[in-house]
Amino acid sequence: MSTRAQRYAGIVGGHMNPNIHVRDITEVQMLKEARDLLLDSEWIQGMNAGIKRWKVLRCSPMDKRANAFSLRGACIRVLKPSQRELSVEFHNDTGPSMLINKALGFKDGYELNEWNDNTERTKDDVINHINHCIYIREGS
Repeated sequence: MSTRAQRYAGIVGGHMNPNIHVRDITEVQMLKEARDLLLDSEWIQGMNAGIKRWKVLRCSPMDKRANAFSLRGACIRVLKPSQRELSVEFHNDTGPSMLINKALGFKDGYELNEWNDNTERTKDDVINHINHCIYIREGS
């Protein structure tokens, strides 16, 4: 497994979990693609992803019809986890979910979701936060 893939493999108790499979991607790539996805989509609160028509219908971030994403949902979509990771690893805030939290500077998914769902938060705030995280990781 490459160094990049190890960053996004499941880490349980400090050990790699070989059963977790997500895209081979760096933190900066993930952040840039999540930002681009949010720029091209609706940003939402209260759920990871939705299908926005006359109202927003909750769906999986991996649903092809999804056109609205939270910050966490956009990162999940970019990583392209399997259904198992969506139902277990992300729900339990382990594996790839821990790494999304770390890349975005949050201690856990609860803190990330609370930040995203703050009633005063705007889409511009989310984009600026991602840009700040990219800036820190690129060191420029």
